[in-house]
Amino acid sequence: MSNAKRDNNRKVTLMGVTDDANLTPTNFIVDPTSKRLKVSATISGGLFQFDATAGATGADYTTVAAAVADSKVNILVINSTTEVANTALLANTTITILSVATIAMAAKQFTAAAARTLTIKGEGTLSYTQTTGGGLQLFDGAAGSILVMNGVTFTNASTQDNCPLSYLQERITNIVINLSNKDAGGIDATTDGGYYDNIKLVGGGTTCSNGFRTNSGIDCVVSNISLSGTFVTGDASGTSTKCCATFGSDTTVNNVSLHTSGRVDMLSAAYNLNNVSSFDDLFIILTGNNKNISNLFLNGGNLDLAATDQNKISNVQTLGLIDMTDTGATNHCLSNCRFTSAMTVAGDRNKFTNCDILGGVSVSSGADNNSFVNCQVGVDAGAGALTITVVAGSNNTRIVGCMTDAAISDAGTGTTTAANIVY
Repeated sequence: MSNAKRDNNRKVTLMGVTDDANLTPTNFIVDPTSKRLKVSATISGGLFQFDATAGATGADYTTVAAAVADSKVNILVINSTTEVANTALLANTTITILSVATIAMAAKQFTAAAARTLTIKGEGTLSYTQTTGGGLQLFDGAAGSILVMNGVTFTNASTQDNCPLSYLQERITNIVINLSNKDAGGIDATTDGGYYDNIKLVGGGTTCSNGFRTNSGIDCVVSNISLSGTFVTGDASGTSTKCCATFGSDTTVNNVSLHTSGRVDMLSAAYNLNNVSSFDDLFIILTGNNKNISNLFLNGGNLDLAATDQNKISNVQTLGLIDMTDTGATNHCLSNCRFTSAMTVAGDRNKFTNCDILGGVSVSSGADNNSFVNCQVGVDAGAGALTITVVAGSNNTRIVGCMTDAAISDAGTGTTTAANIVY
């Protein structure tokens, strides 16, 4: 029995119980075997409130589409379900998928005749298998609709090209995307203002391409992206029409990890590519001008500058080369870079500062006003043949403070050399 509280004079006070029915004390019930507290499984309020459950068994509705058709907007998927019809959103809708559950969309879509926000979250899986027509996205909403995804796994087994998550504004975070063996089956950003963070994409085969593509949408933010699995084979020549990823449209790309071979294109409107690590043969092809490229590690493959102008490139290490054989590769600033293969500079007004060019470098005929300052050329540390070769027909090359395996070979016009050292 409880002891009554004593007052300041150490006198026992009187205890009482209210007769308010809403405040009548109730005993907690404990299971006699497990000794665990018995509680009601009914969720009647608070932070995690759902207005319906969906699942093949034991749920309010057997499909998500049926729940949405009955005007439910906050749905908990408690076990796996197979959708048999499109899910037409009547309002902004949130779907939470438990870890044990999968929503098998088959070829069905989420649709919206008016601007709606579809939020899909949780720890479960959403699968999509479009087999009859390309260009059919998971969420086909009206203009102004938004797709929000967080935490789930999206598995695309479509047999058609161009069946991505959506063509809407997207806010995609903390998800895994298992791609089909087709083109553009993951993220295909075509609407402005997309936000993409902490996403893992797994390639689905040798014809899997453009798993991540910032298409015509501008001002997208892309960070913490991992690509693994198998993608279409890339090349260094720029003739391949498909890549494992394509970044464009005023996109800033940060923290990309690639555990796959292939090719990544930086299109003309993509301005920043930072903190990229590749552990296979990867070709990064630039198109357009005025990009900032920094902190790249390429275990193989090339960084191809193509016919580009005024790019700022720093802290790039590649076991391949930086390809500047195009005469249109001009006005680039390269600093603190290291590449192992021989390279040719064919354009004008390129500046190399504090770079290691371990395979030697040749300045082509017609290449004018290029400079090499404080660079190391060659790796033999003496008695080697690697050096800077200035070919006849090139003009006004400046070579200052460089270290080479062999003496600089100069057949150009107006070449300036000073304070260079042969190992």
